[in-house]
Amino acid sequence: MVTAEHPVQGSNGSTVTPGPHPAPSRSAEDLAAQTSGTGRYVTGRVPGHELLSQPALKLARLLYGLPDLRPVRAQDESFARWRSAGDPLADALVARIKNGGGQQLRVQFEQALTDGVGSVEGAPEELVTFFQAVENVPYWIDPEKLERGSRVYQSVGADIMPVFAMGLAMSYLAEDANQVLLRSGDLHRKAARRAVETLTWVGEVTSPGALYPGEDGYRAAVRVRLTHGFMRSGIGQTPGWPESELPIHQGVYVATPILFSVMTIALSLAHGHFMTRRDRGAVLHLWRYVACLVGVAPELIAADEADQWRLAAVQMNHQIRLDDVTRASGRELGGALLRAYPDLFGLDPRNPREARTLNRVTAANTLIMHLLLGEKAATTLGFDNPRLSALLPVLRHAAVNVLRRAAAYAVPGGRRRFEDRQRAAAREVLVAAGLRVQADLTYHRAGGADS
Repeated sequence: MVTAEHPVQGSNGSTVTPGPHPAPSRSAEDLAAQTSGTGRYVTGRVPGHELLSQPALKLARLLYGLPDLRPVRAQDESFARWRSAGDPLADALVARIKNGGGQQLRVQFEQALTDGVGSVEGAPEELVTFFQAVENVPYWIDPEKLERGSRVYQSVGADIMPVFAMGLAMSYLAEDANQVLLRSGDLHRKAARRAVETLTWVGEVTSPGALYPGEDGYRAAVRVRLTHGFMRSGIGQTPGWPESELPIHQGVYVATPILFSVMTIALSLAHGHFMTRRDRGAVLHLWRYVACLVGVAPELIAADEADQWRLAAVQMNHQIRLDDVTRASGRELGGALLRAYPDLFGLDPRNPREARTLNRVTAANTLIMHLLLGEKAATTLGFDNPRLSALLPVLRHAAVNVLRRAAAYAVPGGRRRFEDRQRAAAREVLVAAGLRVQADLTYHRAGGADS
């Protein structure tokens, strides 16, 4: 939890206090207007990001009944402050591991993950404080919503790979996150493995019943939270990293629930996997809890669908800059991901039949990205030269999925059987991909016991 009582160490060693900050300098007119509750500081909207003007996102707003998503000035300024905030609890635990805790503390961490921190004898304060936070199940958790959200989310079945691959590519529009990935080295060789590890993690945290303390999804979420702490600690000390910037800050953290909730819903719809308002609400509820576990500050956790879209809109303004710098890094990362498609989808480009399938998948994804994000953003990610000829296969595939789902839902008990089959298909796809790329699912690589 990010509060004023938990300062964060900046990359230059200075102390940065997240959470509530001193108000930025404002004019007397602004302050008077804020006090009256009718001024433009709390009602006047800042210009929305150009992505919000894309026809597909406008249509989504209309279909979902969303309000005006452009942030007001107060919201815009508030979000900007989170660039200086990390995850104090994880950072403190990482510092203890790196300064004397070592292997013993990592063993204690794993025991706490499985059996609870109360089972760890002689646990240091940093471990106890960290797990007291993650073991605390929020009052708003609705088990029925979590179950429904998990089943709906994984009911995309075998389409999980193209949907997640496009969602992952979208994350490369955020330049702050890109700079961290580009410093990981050996970008092209690691692209497929990194993608599969991320997508497998998403599969773990969205499995039914997986987020409760001690379960697989819970452990996966909490391990990633610690991994991000190790990455933040290490990257901030690398040569050339700007001393004034905090790597993997809260402004980057919020991308995970945004991309894998509302954007995944949109991409699933493009594949014919429709979701009712109740279904979408359950998916958002699921990712609300995931956000808690991975260390997103409570003030940045969306409560419902409108909240999540509003958060996405303000994050776009601060994290997505479609300029030459982002274009260079986005194309490098996106291009590496596209070149990893043979490994992701298990298709051999040397085999004529599989090569044709690979071309169809790439063409379909390219067209969908252009329709959803527009030409400028899509080409920033390396999705070039969309072909209208890909539209018919996309529509045909979507229509088949709509009919299959509708037919299953029309039969008593059919929805549950359909979701079970689809979830099994999704798992089969991810397991096969993990074996192909020899994915490391321990989450230890970024911060070993002796790091």
